[in-house]
Amino acid sequence: MYQWRWAESEQAHRRAISLEPTNAFSHMAYPILCTLLGRHDEALSHAGKAVELDPLDLMTNFRLVQANYYARCYDEAVRTGRIAIELTPDSPYTYFYLALSLAAVGLKDEAWSCANTGKKLNDGLPLGEGYFGYLAGVLGHTVEARSVIVELQARRRRDYGPALPIAWTYLGLGETASALEWLDTALAEHEPYMGSLIAFPGYDSIRDQAKFMRLTRELKLST
Repeated sequence: MYQWRWAESEQAHRRAISLEPTNAFSHMAYPILCTLLGRHDEALSHAGKAVELDPLDLMTNFRLVQANYYARCYDEAVRTGRIAIELTPDSPYTYFYLALSLAAVGLKDEAWSCANTGKKLNDGLPLGEGYFGYLAGVLGHTVEARSVIVELQARRRRDYGPALPIAWTYLGLGETASALEWLDTALAEHEPYMGSLIAFPGYDSIRDQAKFMRLTRELKLST
C-alpha cells in the first residue's frame, strides 16, 4: 500500500481477512486502504470490527478514530477519540486525530490542548510534527506553525526529512501555493503517505486546483 500498489494491497488485505476472520490486526490494517480509495463505509465497518475483536488495543482504537475523521463523521470521531485516549493515553496520533476532529466541530481550545499533548508524546517525529503544524495553522497559532516549517526544513538540509509534513503545515496556514509545491516534492520523493491525498479533509480546499488533480492522477487515485 505504501508503495502505491493499490490492487496488490487490496488482494493481500482481503486474503489476510479471509484466512483469519477473527484477527483484529487484519481488520485494523484494512481500513486505511479503504479510506485512501474513498470507501469510507467499508473502512468504518472493518475498523469497528477490529475494536470489537480487541477493544483495549491502541491501534484498533486509533484506526476507528481515524476512519471516522476521514469519513467526515466528526462528532463520532470526537466520541471515539475520547474513549481511545482513556484507554491508551500515550498515543500521539490519537491525540492528533482527536484534535483534528475537535477543530472540525469548532472546539478550538480543546483541539489545541490535544495537539500540544500529541506533540509532547510524538518526540519530534516528522509525521507527527506535520500534524501539529497543520493544527497550529488552522487554529490560528501562526508562530508555532512557522516554527515547525523552520525546523523541518532545517532537518532536510542536515539529513533526509519528508516533504509532506511541511506541505501540511503550509496547508494549515492557508498558503496553498507553498503547500502544493511541497506536495510536488513529496510525490517526486515517493513518500509513502501521499495516498492521504484522497482522504485527508485538509485537502478539500484545494481539490479543484489543477496541480492537486494532477497529483492524484499520478497516484492513480480519483478525486
